[in-house]
Amino acid sequence: VSIPGTVVQLGWCAFYACSSLKSITLPESVVKMDAYVFRECTALEKVNIPDKVPMLGEHVFAECKSLKTIRIPKGVTHIVSYAFDGCTGISTLPLPEALTYIGGSAFNGCTLLDGSLSIPAGITQISDSAFKDCSSLTGIAIPGDVTYIGANAFNGCTGFTEMTIPNSVQTLGNGCLPLSLTKLT
Repeated sequence: VSIPGTVVQLGWCAFYACSSLKSITLPESVVKMDAYVFRECTALEKVNIPDKVPMLGEHVFAECKSLKTIRIPKGVTHIVSYAFDGCTGISTLPLPEALTYIGGSAFNGCTLLDGSLSIPAGITQISDSAFKDCSSLTGIAIPGDVTYIGANAFNGCTGFTEMTIPNSVQTLGNGCLPLSLTKLT
């Protein structure tokens, strides 16, 4: 599917549950992606997010289980709640340096997301269940700006054996750490 260059906004539920949609090309004219735009597009494998989009709406790609390739533009500052919840096909996800907010359950259940993930320096909080059940992640680099790690933020990240919590952290939410840890500093 290709969207014409005159479109600037993808409204709420624009492609919700389009279960046959495999790929979509969004024009650079798109500057806003509302909530639930691609939720439950279970066959969606690839999507480009235009460079001018500053925020990914709630549930924007939630339950897109076939989504493998996603490039988050360098200008995205907010990934809100449940944006990639249940996207079990994503294995890599470089986070843009401009990112300042990761919402609750943003990457919950991204079970193939693997390797070590670096949280950008502008992040001050890791919301509740942000990376819950990302069982293939093996580590995370938390910047010194983070003051809050929410409830269940890394619960179920069974690939973690070591974790460093920066001195800036003031609050550790209930169940926020993975049970697989053998070393915590």
